[in-house]
Amino acid sequence: MCGYQACVTSNEELVLAVSLELAAAKWKVALHDGRRDRPAVHTLAEPDAAARLQAVLDLIERHKVKWLLPADVRVVVSYEAGQDAFWIYRALQAQGIDAFRAHFVEALEDGATELNGVARTALLRGWEHLQALDQQIAWCDAQVTTHVKHDSNAQRVMALIGIGPLTASAAVATVGDARLFKNGRQFAAWIGTVPKQKSSGGKTRLGRITKQGNTYLRTLLFQGARSAVTSAHRRTDRLSSWIVQLQARVGWYRTLVAVANKHARILWAMLAKGERFDPSYVSTPSTPGQPR
Repeated sequence: MCGYQACVTSNEELVLAVSLELAAAKWKVALHDGRRDRPAVHTLAEPDAAARLQAVLDLIERHKVKWLLPADVRVVVSYEAGQDAFWIYRALQAQGIDAFRAHFVEALEDGATELNGVARTALLRGWEHLQALDQQIAWCDAQVTTHVKHDSNAQRVMALIGIGPLTASAAVATVGDARLFKNGRQFAAWIGTVPKQKSSGGKTRLGRITKQGNTYLRTLLFQGARSAVTSAHRRTDRLSSWIVQLQARVGWYRTLVAVANKHARILWAMLAKGERFDPSYVSTPSTPGQPR
């Protein structure tokens, strides 16, 4: 994966970098070929994912012509997974992506294919490497599960909607003594889920979140918040009802930020005060729609 300023390889091979930010209402697309100061940024708001994907392909072809790139220029795509990415993954699963693991070796050993011996050997080595990575990931997951089972703080944290063993274990291990933070807002600021404050003419306005502090823990909290927002309509507790109402007012992304921020504050109360999570007790903040 190349950055905006590194899209020309050591042998001067041109690469067209395409970065996608997927969200429910729109996609943001940035394109760069490594030969200009800033990327070309476009916002796609077609009614469905299929139409947006076609628009992305059209943008790629248009910029090949505009920037005088070869027709066969290598295109490197990276994306930030938003709400659409979840459904795209589910759609791929429906097409049998998971069957790849079950039938790969069988297909590789099929003598009717046109692969030569070198290609088969290379693919088989790659498969073995993938299997080794799966085993390492499974071992790490087992260690996390064991840690959570024997840690009372982690078990309490897992009661929070959208928080699983990985996030619970990471929160307990990363935070240490949560009593070092004065309150939940200070803890949320340490993670980077609070909005920036801008004051002018005696008025204070809240902007985008700071994204300062512990990136890994913040990422896990946003993943948990995404799960809580996605499943909120299937629950009847007070917190889930607030999430559904908030999403109807301010949209998916602002709700996601608000829930991640709320989760951070609840985590502090659970770790610093030893409290247990009660979804029916959570109060609604006075300005839930401000963070962006």
